[in-house]
Amino acid sequence: MPVMFNISGGGGAVNDLWGSRVITDTTGKVGPMKFRVYEYPISNIDAFNGTTLPVTIETGMCKSNKVILGQPCSYSQGLLTITLNRASEYKILRVYDNTVSHTVYFASKCQFPAPKEGDVVVAPSMPLYRFLKGESQVQIKFSVFGTKQTSHIQFKKGKALLCSWNGSVVSSNNPGCRDLNIDEAHNWMTIKPTIFRVKGEDYETCSWGSGSSNLSVTIDWSREGEAPEVAECNGNHK
Repeated sequence: MPVMFNISGGGGAVNDLWGSRVITDTTGKVGPMKFRVYEYPISNIDAFNGTTLPVTIETGMCKSNKVILGQPCSYSQGLLTITLNRASEYKILRVYDNTVSHTVYFASKCQFPAPKEGDVVVAPSMPLYRFLKGESQVQIKFSVFGTKQTSHIQFKKGKALLCSWNGSVVSSNNPGCRDLNIDEAHNWMTIKPTIFRVKGEDYETCSWGSGSSNLSVTIDWSREGEAPEVAECNGNHK
């Protein structure tokens, strides 16, 4: 039975990551990229022209409309593996099910496209994969572009909706939610929540954004290390 997912729109030693990341070398092939999931996942890859492609995993290959996008690709025991043959053709890879959400951004030399009003801003949330063995909490900054934007923004931990906003104004009833902070210097709206480890939880994702623009950060409480994008970007991301 094929594994169904979609693609929304590329290399390196990334097998130690099981979730979100930034790919800074978009020449040639990327992968195999691994993602921890809990169901047959739905994912999205937006091609360079913004088209969303439905993708299946069949006989070890990622396919869209019978066209091979890359191999090896597989799903086994909660681990999804994706390879894309031509990384330069993609902007974003999204992998999600009802429990977790992952995003991969393809940004050659850490140069991100200029965001539009209401788009998430990736750089403040990097690294998108956090190794946090021995830690009990972490603060992560999330930003959306435009101090006047009016998008409906959501912040989720796993499948749980924690807070939502219309523009900068909080619209959820959770007493811990507040209006977004306004950063006039960068033209951003931001939050910087503290995420606490739940006892027994080794792995989780936090997602942020609107229906048209979102990102996820993968939190790995059980392992130590550093996402490759930290050294590769080294403050050069824009």
